[in-house]
Amino acid sequence: MRFTIFERLTFGYLVIMLLVVFLGGYVSLKLNQLLRLTQSVAAAEEEMIRPIENLLDMVFSQVGFEKKYVISKDPDFYGRFLELEDQVTKALEDLEGFTATGTEENLIFQAMDLKDNLLNLLRYQKGMELFGGCAGYGCSAAFNFMAVLSDGEAHACRKFPSLIGNVFKQSISEIYDSEIARRYRSGCRAKECQSCPIRPVCGGCLAIAHSFGLNVFEERDPYCFMNRVGITS
Repeated sequence: MRFTIFERLTFGYLVIMLLVVFLGGYVSLKLNQLLRLTQSVAAAEEEMIRPIENLLDMVFSQVGFEKKYVISKDPDFYGRFLELEDQVTKALEDLEGFTATGTEENLIFQAMDLKDNLLNLLRYQKGMELFGGCAGYGCSAAFNFMAVLSDGEAHACRKFPSLIGNVFKQSISEIYDSEIARRYRSGCRAKECQSCPIRPVCGGCLAIAHSFGLNVFEERDPYCFMNRVGITS
């Protein structure tokens, strides 16, 4: 049995129409699934982001009170600093219930990284577990990052001039393994720092020392308040 041209064209159009209808339905189904997934993710992210934003606000306030106390020696500022330390600790404990995925855990770790390493002085005083900032060992200069400028200069820290090489003249590994880079990684060699019980996770901030015109390798971070909280080196 042979079909006429008209019958064959009609059959072809019907097949094409059925395929279009099927594909349209399939696409609509997948788009609805994607929409539901997006809505659920957005709801979860909103639930996660709100407490993190509150935590960041407390951290920034805590750092502000720390600086005010260092400058003014006003005990009220120190009292507010301690109050916020307890609030930050509680906020971190509340966030533990959200760490269902690696992404959410990373968000929490990013928030914790904003805490100054000097807060370990209070954590040590209270017998709490210490944290090591983004590097895990205190200052990250020439450790897990470096700053590279447009002219190729590589600096140990992005916050102050700390030249350790030039990527146009040396490889990254050569710069990283250089003597000057190792010197920055070793941090401050001040007597108080070398014998400090929290030295492995602190070392102060070389950039702060530089901003005060100090020798970053020999004079400790002027914001260090270890003596004022009864910690002796």
